[in-house]
Amino acid sequence: KSIVGIGDRALAVLNALLSFYPDSELSEENGLIVFPSNAQLSLRAHGMPDATVRRHLAALVDCGLILRRDSPNGKRYARKGRGGDIEEAFGFSLAPPRTRKHGPAAAP
Repeated sequence: KSIVGIGDRALAVLNALLSFYPDSELSEENGLIVFPSNAQLSLRAHGMPDATVRRHLAALVDCGLILRRDSPNGKRYARKGRGGDIEEAFGFSLAPPRTRKHGPAAAP
């Protein structure tokens, strides 16, 4: 917490984001993007107000723990192919900072 400079409530939002990931382990082959609505995220963050969720999401992005993957219209969603597999997702990347190819927290 003190290493990355975020508080308990930001960690609660991160925990809520992780709860949207379908598997028990993060894996590149399953994709690392979650795309919850702010309303659903608020519920999983124990009823945290929407504005507070947005503020803590911004803090998590700023410190590099998550990345935004924005859609053209700003919404979070996934596009599925004919087989039902997710082909493209827009939301938040849960990729560990050291494994990212781009962004401020990318490995040297």
